[in-house]
Amino acid sequence: MKTYKKILDNIFIWALRLAMVLLITMVIIVFTNVVLRYGFSSGIRWSEEVALIIVIWFTFIAMALGVKENLHINITVLPKNYQGYLMMFLIFLSMYWKFLLGLSYSTME
Repeated sequence: MKTYKKILDNIFIWALRLAMVLLITMVIIVFTNVVLRYGFSSGIRWSEEVALIIVIWFTFIAMALGVKENLHINITVLPKNYQGYLMMFLIFLSMYWKFLLGLSYSTME
């Protein structure tokens, strides 16, 4: 189990690094295009398409990282200070409903 957790942690670190590289690359491409367009009346033709693709990939990677770190918006009706089996049951129930919602949206036509 420790080996599995170590592998997942390494994947998380590499995904985080990839997200950082994508974000920096996108900023550099867009900044360069803006400077070229307004400063020199020319631009990079492919910059908008590449920036769009980078934004899409960055969004998917950031969503995965947010799920692992539980950083998404949560609405908690019940206080988080429950302990023991009740809190484990509530977490299980929450994950179960999220799974069912995801499954129902993925099977829609």
